[in-house]
Amino acid sequence: MSKGNPNQKQQGDITFEKVDALPKGFKKVALGKGRIILAEGEVTGHHHAVAEIDAPKCQLFTATGKDTNLTSDVTVTEMFLEVKEGQKATVGHEEHGAVTLDAGTWRVGRIYEQDHAENLVRRVID
Repeated sequence: MSKGNPNQKQQGDITFEKVDALPKGFKKVALGKGRIILAEGEVTGHHHAVAEIDAPKCQLFTATGKDTNLTSDVTVTEMFLEVKEGQKATVGHEEHGAVTLDAGTWRVGRIYEQDHAENLVRRVID
């Protein structure tokens, strides 16, 4: 993703894309105290997470559906993170630099790789 586009950011295998509005069908996630975990590392056990100090500035929304980017029939949870007006939120990870998200609605996505030998598309595992 381009460093010059403030509406697209990446942290390892996770992407953030600012959108105009939350799509229909997404439900608000009840958040407890502490940081908001957006993704867990499949290999390392590390987390992509909104810092605890910034969590009250955010709301997480999810919906479950088929991942049309994958060649296998997999059900996934899609996420959007809303950063409240006038606020900023920092997403941290143990192995990647922090990403700061401005106010607005951000689609939380994944990076994919294509394996030409196996003729399939799969998520990058962090």
